[in-house]
Amino acid sequence: MAGSDSGSGSKKRRPSRKYRPHAPTIKLDKYKRLNDQSDYPAWRDSSLFVFEATGTIDILREEEQEPTLEDGEEEDAWEDRMDRYRSRYHWLSIYFLETVNPQWHPILTAAKTPSKIWHALKDKFARENTTSFHSQFAALLSLKVTSKSDLSDTITKFDTEWTRLNNRCSTATAASAFKLPFVFKSVFESPEAKAAFLLNTLPSSMYNIKDNLMTKDNLTYEACYQRLMDITTEGIEVEDKAYTAQTQASKQQKQPSKQPTTGEKDCSYCRKHYPNSKSAGHIWSECNKLKKDKEKKKEKDGKPKEERAAQASTSKETSGETTVSSLVEPLLNPHPHTSDTAASCYYTSFPPSKHTPSTKWIWDTGSSSHMTNNLDLFLNITRQLSRVTLADKTTIHSYGHGEVAIQGKSPNGEPLSILMRRVLYVPELDVNLFSWLAICDLGFVHVAIGSNIFVRNKSVNGPLVLWATRNGLDFEIQQMENKTRLSTFEEWHRALGHVSPANMKSSCYSDGQLIPALPNGFECPQCSLSKSTNKVPPPAQSHAKKSLDMFHSDLSGKFSIQSFGKSLYYITCIDDKTHYAWVRFLREKSDAEKAIEGFIKERKQQDKAHIPRFRTDGGGEYVNKELREFFAEEGIIHKITPPYSHESNGIAERFNRTIVTMARAMLDGLPKALWSEAIATAST
Repeated sequence: MAGSDSGSGSKKRRPSRKYRPHAPTIKLDKYKRLNDQSDYPAWRDSSLFVFEATGTIDILREEEQEPTLEDGEEEDAWEDRMDRYRSRYHWLSIYFLETVNPQWHPILTAAKTPSKIWHALKDKFARENTTSFHSQFAALLSLKVTSKSDLSDTITKFDTEWTRLNNRCSTATAASAFKLPFVFKSVFESPEAKAAFLLNTLPSSMYNIKDNLMTKDNLTYEACYQRLMDITTEGIEVEDKAYTAQTQASKQQKQPSKQPTTGEKDCSYCRKHYPNSKSAGHIWSECNKLKKDKEKKKEKDGKPKEERAAQASTSKETSGETTVSSLVEPLLNPHPHTSDTAASCYYTSFPPSKHTPSTKWIWDTGSSSHMTNNLDLFLNITRQLSRVTLADKTTIHSYGHGEVAIQGKSPNGEPLSILMRRVLYVPELDVNLFSWLAICDLGFVHVAIGSNIFVRNKSVNGPLVLWATRNGLDFEIQQMENKTRLSTFEEWHRALGHVSPANMKSSCYSDGQLIPALPNGFECPQCSLSKSTNKVPPPAQSHAKKSLDMFHSDLSGKFSIQSFGKSLYYITCIDDKTHYAWVRFLREKSDAEKAIEGFIKERKQQDKAHIPRFRTDGGGEYVNKELREFFAEEGIIHKITPPYSHESNGIAERFNRTIVTMARAMLDGLPKALWSEAIATAST
């Protein structure tokens, strides 16, 4: 070895020293395998990420060599460096053996070292030729968004394909044998080009969004990405949170499962109940899992409820996460502060309970965690999918965990406030389980006396924390009775369904004397938000004093049918004084700029008039660099109406509606392609 020839010749390795491994401890069975050429790009990308994370990339690139014994270095320190290098070096070889299909193992045995193996596999599968470039380019162009629901996934795939092509083109030079990567090098480095390619993935149903983005000046990928991601969250209205949670839960319960768009067989039952297994190749009527589950359900229905719920245990589906024991503790504050807004945001994404939600808790010595089927009991909840194994070996799912507070009571009626931590939300459970195993190691002790169970803190004589009594075959946690407490005007206002304060009169109700008086300055934030309406602005008071002094303009389209002149849009220019209108027909939305410039120059030549003001909305066809420069050159003030306020541009909007309804009546029984002629006739 190189290390034995350098340094002092009198130093020798101590035979009593044991080898200390330093290899990464990572399971390789779930990583991407290299089977053929189609798998190579994904396998290469994931492998490089793993090598970077484990610190073995330098050995692969031969930038880190086997360490040598340096002058003055302790032999133990050198041996540690040697062990660390050898462990990672051998781990690289094992990585290739585990992730490469056995039919390609002769390549590994011939290359021997990790660096040579890497280059040998690259020479075998990474065929950098025109055909492979065309294949990658075609994969990028073939990406299409089918609906808003898969927009995010398509953008992720687009980023992956774009990055691969960009990496390939970035290393190309003018002297390369294959010219295409070098030709496209500047294209894949341009954020504007990336945005244009991303817009190509949008379907025809999103044409308006695509058309609006295309009119923006120097549209970058980041701006396009943010706009498209905003679309996925549109439609989430700010309203009453409890109403949102209930309606969203019912929608999820009634919504049918999404069917595959291809013609291949796909099992909807496996896709819904076994998302991590393969659902392709059969349909639900041929599903073996469905048949087995039906048999298990028949067996489970024949057993008593208490036996099914006992001895429940949980096993995580996600690997690498440390399980935290469930906690229970007395509350110093009997009414803990909760965040209704934060909790309700989660509730809209959780499945509803399959049984009637219960507020009763059963004492259970077999379950490993507290469990409930009532989502409304959570003070806060974190989404996490887990499996819950019942005593009969069947499994149900837990969809999250959080904190639950219950108001217990002692035998003499005193309140006992209890906060349970890491309570599992199990919608398929038919009872709420209070787990003794979750709290037995936290310093609590329980004493059973007859039909009563008492849980005390620290010792049998410690403070009472919980009291359970026998009810049939179960021990039920005793809780304070929930009594309706309406003391303030605001509480009565909410209880009566946010009725108008003017109608909350004592004479309107038989027990109206219980309603407090209306306080001064009362305001309900929920009513202000949910009952607000769009205020229509008053009509403009200032108008042009002479003709051609100010113009209103608006663009209409895209029409579903081309006119005989191949137009899809039209733009109007209306004089503020006389309301005389000019109409120009456009083939593309981007032609609006030339139409406006031509119209203004025409008025300048024909009428010898200067147009000082031009009023439009904030659409991209009006707000762009070219028109700004033209208006500045002509000395025209461009007035832009506020966004989402059609009334502010009411003259142009109303004129468009008038001529469109007239044209629709004219086209009765005529070809729809005559729409431009009909609109031209209506506008004269």
